[in-house]
Amino acid sequence: MKILIPSSVFPNKKSLRTLYISAVMKSLNKMTNLQLFWFVYQPDKFESFNFSNSQVLDIHDFKNAMDCLKQINPDCVMINSSYEPIQYAFSLSCKTLKIPLISFYYSEDGSEQFNLRPRHNKIISNLRNILSSGVPSDSENQKFLFRRLKFIIFKMKFLKKTDEFIHKQSNFKQDFFKYFLDSFVRKNLTMNLLPDLHLLPEPSFVKFLKNYGILEEKLSVTGNPFLDRLFEISKTYTPKKTNPKKISILIITDALVEHGLWKKSKYKLFLTTLINELSKKSEFVFSFKIHPVSENKTIYQNLFGDLNINSKIYQDENVWDIIKNYDVVLTFGYSTIHYELALIGVKTILLDFNFNFSLMSFVKQGMEFGNIIRCTNIDDLNEIINNFLKKEQILSESFISTREKFLYKFDGNSGERSSKSILEFLKNF
Repeated sequence: MKILIPSSVFPNKKSLRTLYISAVMKSLNKMTNLQLFWFVYQPDKFESFNFSNSQVLDIHDFKNAMDCLKQINPDCVMINSSYEPIQYAFSLSCKTLKIPLISFYYSEDGSEQFNLRPRHNKIISNLRNILSSGVPSDSENQKFLFRRLKFIIFKMKFLKKTDEFIHKQSNFKQDFFKYFLDSFVRKNLTMNLLPDLHLLPEPSFVKFLKNYGILEEKLSVTGNPFLDRLFEISKTYTPKKTNPKKISILIITDALVEHGLWKKSKYKLFLTTLINELSKKSEFVFSFKIHPVSENKTIYQNLFGDLNINSKIYQDENVWDIIKNYDVVLTFGYSTIHYELALIGVKTILLDFNFNFSLMSFVKQGMEFGNIIRCTNIDDLNEIINNFLKKEQILSESFISTREKFLYKFDGNSGERSSKSILEFLKNF
């Protein structure tokens, strides 16, 4: 079986998409002979390569989505759920060539997925984002003026070429302005209604998708394969025993600058203030875990050099491989890792100095059980850390019961259910 996956992220980088797909493919590979193709779209051309029994293709080697599909001839294409130029180009092409199209969803909460989380200064942040000198995966030497805007236009032109190939005409202007309108002002996602099968993490999605006019027979509630690895972690995770003479702190960052939410100057001032405060305690040893794709390690290294500190910076490492070495986690912003920390019950301090970010799913429940606390004043942080570590970790039966009620089939088998759903769907397509 051949499966094609359009992706803005290389499969060898950790992201929601790659972790989700990996969980599904791990199960699917046990059920059938699998060939996986990643169609990666980045601003710069690269040489196609093989990675972990899959082939990675470069968008620059193809004229349009139809060109790619005709060359690969996949048995199905897997895309994300919302409107995005490259994903939509493949959706149009799949419908034309009658290739099965499957979409998947990450969020555990249908209302969150379809109403979008509240964004801080949405118009300003998205304008800053679009006019950025780089895309999130760029290194410093790849950036130049309006690089991201030029890449957006490149993607829209790819969609235009695909549409022209299919219909001999194009709604490029309409699609172009719709994309930017969604980016700036609309509160709800523009849904891609073309997929033939929707893999859903839990039942609340059914109601929302039916409201969009999608037939129930196209909806399959499988659970979230992204959480399969967390299920295994939840069975073995044990908190580190704290040594009061040496308290180890892991600071998990968020790509606030790269996503256009904060200016570089604001983020640098925040980090500087945080580091200076933690440095007041000689018993505190702190390290940073930055985003594996979106953040630039060099920026942190330069800042640490200016501040004359020697903190370890993790980037490619799996957070769950290193977290066992730390007494407490500090984090901020709005990141999926907050959701994971809450589900596992890791002692976490959420820094919120009037940042106005909403809470990820299950974080509120983590606060109620006392595994997560919020710090709203930097001057209180060091005392909060010391007092927090004196409290016993709460991983009680009540916590586990609440987690099981919150999640849909948190059993490590969502990837297997998704795989079975895909195979059954293709058999009847």
